[in-house]
Amino acid sequence: MDWRGFFKEIFYFENGNIKSQNELLLLICLALGTFVGAILKLDFRLKRLGDNLDQKFKGKRFSEGFIASSMVFLTGAMAIVGSIRSGLGDPELLYLKAAIDGITAIILASTLGYGVLFSATGILIYQGGITLFTIRMGPFLSQPFISAFSLIGYAILISIGINFIFKDKIKVINQIPALGLCIIYFIFLEFFGK
Repeated sequence: MDWRGFFKEIFYFENGNIKSQNELLLLICLALGTFVGAILKLDFRLKRLGDNLDQKFKGKRFSEGFIASSMVFLTGAMAIVGSIRSGLGDPELLYLKAAIDGITAIILASTLGYGVLFSATGILIYQGGITLFTIRMGPFLSQPFISAFSLIGYAILISIGINFIFKDKIKVINQIPALGLCIIYFIFLEFFGK
C-alpha cells in the first residue's frame, strides 16, 4: 500500500499550515465510480473471465494472479503520472516503474502463478493509451488534473492492499470507473467552469 503517495497528493503546506485538496472529489468519484462499477458488474465479469481462463489454462490460481497483478500494476499513480510524463517527453519515471513492476511480478508469480505474465497485455494497452493520449493532448493537461487523477489511483491501490490483508473485502474492480469520472469532471470544468 502506498500511503505516502496518497497523503502527498491530498495534503500540502501553505504559509506553514497543512491544507487538503481534492478530498471531496475523491469521495464523490469513488462513491459514484463504485456504484457505476457495481451496476456494470465489472467485478463479476472479470471473475467470470478469470474462471474461463482458469479452465482454458488449467491453472488453479491463473485468474487470481492475472487479476491481482493487473490491479497492482495498473492503478498506481506511477502508471498514470509516468505515462503522462512519458507522453510529455520524460520517460524516466516509466522506466523506474518498469523496473519495480518487474521485481513485483517475480514475487507475485512465485505465489500466484503464471497468470501474472498475462497482465502485461493490460499494462501495454493502459499505459500505452495514456502515453499516446498525452502525446496528443499534453498541452491541455493541468497539474490539478494530474494530482486528482493520481489521488484516485492511489486510493484504489490502497484498496488492493487492504484486499491482500483481509482477503477480498473490497471489490476493487468496481472502483475503476472513478478514474473516468475524474476525467469527466475536469473536462466539464474546462468547458463550463470558467
